[in-house]
Amino acid sequence: MTNKASLYRGVYKNGKRWVAKCGFEYQSYCLGTFDKEYEAGLKYDEFAKKVYGDKAILNFCKHTSTLINIAGKVKGIRLKGGYIAWVDDESFPNLSRFNWSIDGCGYPQAAIKTTKGLRPVRMHRVILGLVGREMGDHKNGDRLDNTLCNLRKCNQSENTRNKRLNKNNTTGFKGVYYNSKRGKYQADINVDYKHKFLGAFDSAVEAARCYDRAALKYFDSFALTNADLNLY
Repeated sequence: MTNKASLYRGVYKNGKRWVAKCGFEYQSYCLGTFDKEYEAGLKYDEFAKKVYGDKAILNFCKHTSTLINIAGKVKGIRLKGGYIAWVDDESFPNLSRFNWSIDGCGYPQAAIKTTKGLRPVRMHRVILGLVGREMGDHKNGDRLDNTLCNLRKCNQSENTRNKRLNKNNTTGFKGVYYNSKRGKYQADINVDYKHKFLGAFDSAVEAARCYDRAALKYFDSFALTNADLNLY
């Protein structure tokens, strides 16, 4: 019997069951067979994260995997380059009409006809119905997770509140840097474009926890803490 291709990376159908496979160091590993297609996709992700770490290209983000296990009402849209964006059933029919790719900032985008002709439009803007300078935000920071519960409208100030760890950060914690003059780890936060000093600490973890408390106080539901990012 011929094998049927799957939407998910590392998954194919053999007979009535779905098979998960992953290649690593020139070897192909069979990860098991499953009744449901998405279960095989999740198994692939589990193995890929173990062997490839942060470089792994996954089928599911953490948030969406939970949704699928609970509700099974999420669909994937494959992007050019092998990535998959995840959307709710109700969003899928409209979005599937377009050819999606991933832009330089990691957002799914497609060429869509507007009043100014064909223009690249990001997926979350289509789902939220954003126009002009209206802005939207991914709650968990995953730009491939375009499920409705992960999207919200916001303003510019709110949109900057849940940024992930800066690539130039040397302490490994958001809102924390090492003050060499003091010999301490310093916690800072920016609130409505104003800088606030939170304190100096002997350890980076103490400073990170201080930042987290301040982020929850000032940013409420828009806070993205070090705890959320599993950094300590």
